[in-house]
Amino acid sequence: MAVKRCFFTDKERLMMVTYREMGKDVKLITVHSLKDDHKENRIRAGRWRKIWSSELKVNYDEEEDILYIAEEGFEEEVVEIYPGVNVELDADGRMIGIEIMRASEILRNVILLIEKKAMAA
Repeated sequence: MAVKRCFFTDKERLMMVTYREMGKDVKLITVHSLKDDHKENRIRAGRWRKIWSSELKVNYDEEEDILYIAEEGFEEEVVEIYPGVNVELDADGRMIGIEIMRASEILRNVILLIEKKAMAA
């Protein structure tokens, strides 16, 4: 499941997409809008869980040009989602990290934008 705020029928809405990964294919199950409080209410009630906690760590290995974005946990499996971009999963299949090899190359189109935003803050 994924939840994101986006424009739908000319109005900004919180949208939920439920899907099932089937090998290299993704089967779409449902798409619908949510009221703003529904997301947090469902997380609080235990019906949904957040992928990321507030303990997110971001590290960059300048020598190897690898960006790590992760939370605490034990890596059980690594899935390459794009050449040089790996998702780390725990024993429950929950995403606990992202590893971007050749980060300066893969992220080159956004690095200056991120730097500009950070300098303005």
